[in-house]
Amino acid sequence: MPGSRIDGGVQDFKKRRVWHESIDLAARVYTATARLPAAERYGLTAQMGSAAVSVSSNIAEGTGRSSGPDMARFLQIAIGSASELESQIVVATHLKLLGDVDPLLDQVDKVRRQIIRLKANVERT
Repeated sequence: MPGSRIDGGVQDFKKRRVWHESIDLAARVYTATARLPAAERYGLTAQMGSAAVSVSSNIAEGTGRSSGPDMARFLQIAIGSASELESQIVVATHLKLLGDVDPLLDQVDKVRRQIIRLKANVERT
């Protein structure tokens, strides 16, 4: 992508809108899970936080790779982490641990679609 390269040809993940969106998603997940019962601290709370952070982390790691196939692989992992997070949100909802999760699920979907588009662009180049 023109203008997104820095020293050594490695891309700067902080310039990617999808990375910023994934950071916002992680913050929203941490806010939502802070309200979960203490008994879930090592269960859903930890799992959801880990999956949410994994999304942005894999975008960053993939962007830091010097080859397209490596970047695409980490973006695929980020997509998987977003799907994992979505499933965990649904479980928490079924357990009546979270209230209205539609905005959170919408953000997961938005970030996942952005990653899918980025991955497709990477694979085309």
